[in-house]
Amino acid sequence: PARPAPARPPPPPCPRAEQTPPPPPPKRAPSKVEVELPPKPAPEKLRKEAKRAYYATDGPRSQRELSNVFKLGAKNFVVELNEIVLAVGARLGFGVPPSRTLPDCLLLTLSNDAVNAREHAREAAMEAAAAAAGTRALTVANLSWPTRVVYRVVCWYIDVAFVGRPIPRLWFLEIVARMPYFAYTSCLHLYATLGWWRSAELMNIHYSEQVNEAFHCAVCETLGGDRRWFDRFTAFHGAIAYYWILVVQFFLSPSESYAFSHALEMHAVDTYGQFVDENEETLKRLPVPQVARKYFEEFLYYFDEFQTESDGVRRPVLNSLYDVFINILEDELQHSKTMEACVDYTRDQKPVKYRGRDMQSHGRDSRPYMTSDERTAYWDNWRESQGNAAAETDEAVEEARASNDGK
Repeated sequence: PARPAPARPPPPPCPRAEQTPPPPPPKRAPSKVEVELPPKPAPEKLRKEAKRAYYATDGPRSQRELSNVFKLGAKNFVVELNEIVLAVGARLGFGVPPSRTLPDCLLLTLSNDAVNAREHAREAAMEAAAAAAGTRALTVANLSWPTRVVYRVVCWYIDVAFVGRPIPRLWFLEIVARMPYFAYTSCLHLYATLGWWRSAELMNIHYSEQVNEAFHCAVCETLGGDRRWFDRFTAFHGAIAYYWILVVQFFLSPSESYAFSHALEMHAVDTYGQFVDENEETLKRLPVPQVARKYFEEFLYYFDEFQTESDGVRRPVLNSLYDVFINILEDELQHSKTMEACVDYTRDQKPVKYRGRDMQSHGRDSRPYMTSDERTAYWDNWRESQGNAAAETDEAVEEARASNDGK
């Protein structure tokens, strides 16, 4: 039988270059600060956090950049529309309960009956003091009936709309209380533009008062006073109507307009007085808002312009939220004194004190300040005095030259 063929050896490998693995990439030096990005939240969680951020914010919701009226209006419309949706959601039980956010979580109180009782007692004391002095008291009863009706409507709405909500009530009161100073400044600017009447001091006083009221608003906004959309809606639109009422009233009777503002400022004094009395212990345990410390202790912008007291410089010291509201109460009292001085100025022609001096005013007068003979004599005397001064100067120069030549 045939022998089996021997097995063939395997062929030698092909002489090709061996493939070496690529070198590992060089390790990067670790950065000094390692930032770990958080994972993206789910859409439902993001919406819930947005609601919580809205209801837990402690600052005012306002535009941060100045632009044209169309852009500002459109942006504000979008913001307010979104907040209307969130407010409706809060009414339906979504989001954080209002009792756990500002201002409800502060547990502050304010009694309407106590405020009204304080106002009635103050006006009775003012009437008695005026009767003893033989003058007319600046009380609500002595206002004209249209002014009295507007005042009663404003106070009635504040009592009804802000039951159990003192901080929003104070914020609404500050929004309304600064409208007179906007209106008065506008009217005085118009008079000055037409050349009818001007007083830089009076415009400065009213400007300083509206700046002061603006910081009062900022303090209340920090505490959540403008949290509800409906409060903002009624405050802003009511303030516009109130502004034009004051403009028309100032055109017709400046003294009546000032008396109206005096009554509203005194109502603010009664409201703040009752508020600090009811919540003294709670307010003393609460910290000072940053905006209050910046204004009362650091900024003091136009702070001395509306102070009617000339026996010293007022410099507030803030240790707690109680001190903040005590100083706001003092500011409102100073505003009421300024309005009273303006009533005396426009009705009885009494001078208004501005930084310890009488306020200056100027207006066109149909009567000449001097007769022709007085004016001629005045300029003759001025020319003669200038000639004498020039002669004395020439003599002094000649004497100086002679002295220098001798030396």
